[in-house]
Amino acid sequence: MTAKIFAIAAMVSVGFAASAHATDTDVQGELRASFFTQLAAADGKCFVDRIRDEWEAAGKPKVKGWHEDVSDAEAEAAYQCIKAKAATAFEKSAEEGAASYQSWKRYNTGAYVSGTHGGRFVNNFANETGAAYGRFEEFGSMPVGSILAKDSFGVNKRGEVKLGPLFTMVKKEAGFNEKSRDWQYVLILPNGKTMGATGGENGKKVEFCIACHEAVNELDQMFFLPDEYRVR
Repeated sequence: MTAKIFAIAAMVSVGFAASAHATDTDVQGELRASFFTQLAAADGKCFVDRIRDEWEAAGKPKVKGWHEDVSDAEAEAAYQCIKAKAATAFEKSAEEGAASYQSWKRYNTGAYVSGTHGGRFVNNFANETGAAYGRFEEFGSMPVGSILAKDSFGVNKRGEVKLGPLFTMVKKEAGFNEKSRDWQYVLILPNGKTMGATGGENGKKVEFCIACHEAVNELDQMFFLPDEYRVR
């Protein structure tokens, strides 16, 4: 590895240490113990070093899809590497919460895989109005103005970390949309453009969100993250 890459790796490790408050104790320790888990390449791309090395050792075969063996520590390191790119991408959007969600409380201890979001890793945020989300199934009720945000990324079989869409739910006034329980579902692409928004631009393209979330109508159409990743 060149001196330049060593220097970049060291800077990335400092970034991990600064953001370690978002992880649980075990993940923090693993990150500190091995900052080479994740590297930011000179061209600004993020990689999981172990997976990239395995792919290169195999002769760089043609591969597609997400890697299925990414540890919690690797996933969290990958997120810490790509989160600045996410902030830059989504701040271009005029959708509610897109430009500010990273300043809100994150309710997961580390990035985790969501099968209902394309098998990508995701993170859960809520604005102050939506703080009841942090009580999970005991939330009571979500007031108008609550915004839930879920950013996403994947680690492909070459070890590269790829930014995915930002998914938001915005609680609107009563009568906004009976089927969605007055939530506006919004899907924002990694280029900052809106793919669809309930009651707005390309609304039909996010009807599948409502169809999925109707399964939890008794929880105000909110799915909650796996218990082992919840911030207590």
